Amino acid sequence: MPGAGAGRRDGSPAAPEESTPEAGSERTVLAEQRLGRFLDALASDAPAPGGGAAAAMAAALGAALVSMVCRLTRGEDTASTVGAAVAEAETLREEALRLAERDAAAFLRLRAAYRLPKDDEAQRTARSAAVQVGLAGAAEVPLATLAVAARVVEVAAEVVAIGNARVISDIGVAVHAALAGAEAAALNVAVNTASIVEDAEAARLDEEAERLLTVVRPVAHSTLAGVARRIARR
Repeated sequence: MPGAGAGRRDGSPAAPEESTPEAGSERTVLAEQRLGRFLDALASDAPAPGGGAAAAMAAALGAALVSMVCRLTRGEDTASTVGAAVAEAETLREEALRLAERDAAAFLRLRAAYRLPKDDEAQRTARSAAVQVGLAGAAEVPLATLAVAARVVEVAAEVVAIGNARVISDIGVAVHAALAGAEAAALNVAVNTASIVEDAEAARLDEEAERLLTVVRPVAHSTLAGVARRIARR
């Protein structure tokens, strides 16, 4: 069975306590969950969370580090840029957490589609259609994660030259985390589009993922080079 954005391999029935949080909720379950509990769930044989949620969490970690560096940066001449950066980084962090939950929910919906009955032609047709809808949804979520992660890298780039020198290495860590999230999210797009039968839809998703990666990779590399230069000057 093709993997969904959540990246989980398990095919066993969902546990009774599984739920699918509403997208856009005020505070997500993951936002309130201790990191250890999330990692325990990630390491378990539960169907979700999986790789897609991990990619989103990497983007969230990057955004949090950008916020930290901004909050530790002082100076009237940089206040406007830093203030805008921390505001956007916080928005991106919350969006990444929402996407981690949406990714898990998308996987569960896709798994449910694969488990629909297929005893006769009508059932097989209905099941096939549901699977295709599920695959598209499971690809759209990591594509959104990729866009968020890419923007985290861009925000980090905006402050690399003015961030507090004592914590400038944290901008580098933020970029590494967000870029890892972007690359991982792209994998989760690809694993789903590989099974989408409508070539135009699969191509649209794949091309957008590649476009985002093509944009973010050089920004990440130049920002990391900027971090290295500032460390060398200390």
